Amino acid sequence: MLNKLSIKQRMLLIISMFFILFICMVLFSIKGSNHVKDISAAAVSKIMLEDQKDKNNVYV
Repeated sequence: MLNKLSIKQRMLLIISMFFILFICMVLFSIKGSNHVKDISAAAVSKIMLEDQKDKNNVYV
């Protein structure tokens, strides 16, 4: 299959495949970091709410 392509075309094909792979890895890492950010924000807000409730119960 690749024998029909010239060396220049093969190089361009390999470079474009690496570029697509790089773009996919960047997109997945951004998506993953956003997911971790959302989970950590939810966990922190839950902890802060529990601490605030505990603080209110001490004075009552």
